[in-house]
Amino acid sequence: MSRRRKGQRKQGGRTTPKGGRPGFRPTGGGPAGLPSIGGPGPFDSGAPPSITGLFDPIASLFSPDRDDHPSEIERMACELVGLTQSIAADQPLPGGPDSSRPSRITGMAPPGDAEDMLTSAALALAESQQFRPEARYVDCLRPILPFCASSARAELTRRIDRLESKIGAPLWADAVWNATAIGGWHGWDDLGDLSTIGVELRWPGGWSDQVLFASIIVQEGPFVQEFLVTTIDAYRRVFTPGTPWQPGPNDPPCRADVIRHLESIDVAEAAGLICHAMDITDLMVDAPVADDSYLYTPLARQILGGVPSVEPPEPEPATHNEREELIKDFLNADGVAEQLGYTDDPELAQEVGEFCELFIDYAERYAGGDIHRWSPMVVEGFLHFYGQKVIADDATDEILKPVLSTWIGYCHRLKGWAQSVTDAALAALDEHYGSAVGHNGDDLDNPMLQMIRMAAERGLDLDDPEAIQQLVGDWDDRQAWTTDLVWPAKGAAPMMWDHVPDQAVEQCQAVLAIAEPVLTRLFTPDHLTSARRMTMDLAGTHTQQFLRGRPDVWAAAITYAVAQVHSAFDSMSRLFGFGKKLTPQQLIDAFPTVSKAAMTSKATMVRDWLDADGRGRRRYNRVAASAGPYPFPEHRG
Repeated sequence: MSRRRKGQRKQGGRTTPKGGRPGFRPTGGGPAGLPSIGGPGPFDSGAPPSITGLFDPIASLFSPDRDDHPSEIERMACELVGLTQSIAADQPLPGGPDSSRPSRITGMAPPGDAEDMLTSAALALAESQQFRPEARYVDCLRPILPFCASSARAELTRRIDRLESKIGAPLWADAVWNATAIGGWHGWDDLGDLSTIGVELRWPGGWSDQVLFASIIVQEGPFVQEFLVTTIDAYRRVFTPGTPWQPGPNDPPCRADVIRHLESIDVAEAAGLICHAMDITDLMVDAPVADDSYLYTPLARQILGGVPSVEPPEPEPATHNEREELIKDFLNADGVAEQLGYTDDPELAQEVGEFCELFIDYAERYAGGDIHRWSPMVVEGFLHFYGQKVIADDATDEILKPVLSTWIGYCHRLKGWAQSVTDAALAALDEHYGSAVGHNGDDLDNPMLQMIRMAAERGLDLDDPEAIQQLVGDWDDRQAWTTDLVWPAKGAAPMMWDHVPDQAVEQCQAVLAIAEPVLTRLFTPDHLTSARRMTMDLAGTHTQQFLRGRPDVWAAAITYAVAQVHSAFDSMSRLFGFGKKLTPQQLIDAFPTVSKAAMTSKATMVRDWLDADGRGRRRYNRVAASAGPYPFPEHRG
């Protein structure tokens, strides 16, 4: 069976999880939902609203007795903080379409940095209250203090203390943002698709303890889908350990056979798991997160910033020998040979074993690492992966369904899952099988596939350097292409600084200063050209995200992405300029300040953002470029 991976995963689009709590929507003189922070600016139409009008949505929620729980005060403050950060990053309004980006509505760039906007607003509000202070407005200041510029916090604190000396301090004044983490929690069910991690918090002053829970999706992540702050007792009443789910009207019946579990874990472990999942969420494009994530993300960052955390360990992939044993166990399991018909057909048994290799690889890389955890969600994800990333002929596609259905039944028996779960997984196979075997239209003009087909037609050995050299020469002779980004005959193309936004020049310089020595030592000039173009495009199309990241992490991720785009880790590497294939460990060792998880996950994001596994590949790979001109990625600001 001939099979090769096309590339890496793509992230899903936005979904709207259940829950309809109205979000924070400041009023003002500009378009609905876009506040004017700190006075008139590009979002204003007409006279600016008073500064108190900006804070009214928060102030109106405070208890007149000024005795709200500190966690509620923190959450309400983060509605304003989160929305301001979204506006500064030119993100769509919470729950809104892409057309609700501030730049799309106004035709202008956001008014400034979120920290500067909040600082200006806080200073203006404090100034407005100096003669006749009102408690509901004064109480808005202390909760947003950690999100203001550090250079202004001392002055703001002085003004807050002066105002509270006139009207008294709220009961929560000494408690807000001063919680101590006292424990960790881990909730899950037998299917393992969702992991709920909690950090239990205690505030000074005798307030009730609360738990910050993060619902973390394992598949394609881990990433945080939503947050919840509640007491552990309230959580237990809804998520009762040792009992099955209560299926809702739209839930599959098998949920009634899935048992839930809850255990206490070390607080540093819990904090590390949440922070790791949040970092991956930040890297994803249009991650399917809850609409209120814009407010809970800064809240969680602020709370967890003061909590010691332990980075989760890297999953250990099965060794070659372990994989062989896992496959043999399946092939020799009761009834499997008869069901698939390879009792007297060793070639078919070999082909089934290759499918098992693919199943194991998918589970390790995309589904959390548990090789036998094939829930309905994992089955659906694998079928989409297979359709998008695996090249196979019609004969191979025909046996996918019987092999996968047999694998599902085998894994479920090992897990001891109920028959209803197996039925749901097989139903997912039936529903999504078409996406796995349908033809991918992009394949028709994919230069990598065209070259592989040419090699196959000629019977060339892709491990033979001379054959590869002849193939590349013939390929270039057969193609006619033009582009404004020329691949130089010798050396690397220079960095095109005129394409880099002014505010990103320093970050690009820092990234390349770290990446280029590694690229020069382990790669070729063409690969250095590719890295420079990726850096330039990230700076121009994802400016805010690029500026927020550490230069060493970006350098490692871009280098790793260049290696993947050029198949540096497999036998195809000679086709793309390598004398011999690299190993991932070489790049991990080359960037000692960057973890393997950060490097590989961010490299996946880089390739997704730049479509480097699709049409964008022509921009970053000389061989792919010979198939035709390649466009610039869409500008996103």
